[in-house]
Amino acid sequence: METRTRPHDAAPDPTPEPPLADPAAAHGWGGTPWRAAYTVAEAAVTCGVSRRTIGYALERGALVARYPSSRPVILHRDLFRWLEGAPTTLAAAPRRPATGRAA
Repeated sequence: METRTRPHDAAPDPTPEPPLADPAAAHGWGGTPWRAAYTVAEAAVTCGVSRRTIGYALERGALVARYPSSRPVILHRDLFRWLEGAPTTLAAAPRRPATGRAA
């Protein structure tokens, strides 16, 4: 005997994503799913920069770390705003401070 299935309306997801301030963040970056916060290592991978770059931004106060546990996390919206404020050309990028060594 052949069983047939008939199409039915799927029930909507009972837990929709929270509303976001920026539409680009709703889809995640690079196909990654949306997350509320990232560890320093995850933030670096997500943005395509090194952990040291994220560390410098935290030291300068350009990014703010939060501590819901002993591990610091960076909110998605803070990371997105930090990237939005990054220079669009290399000439506009600030130079790192000198190390004190002779050139």
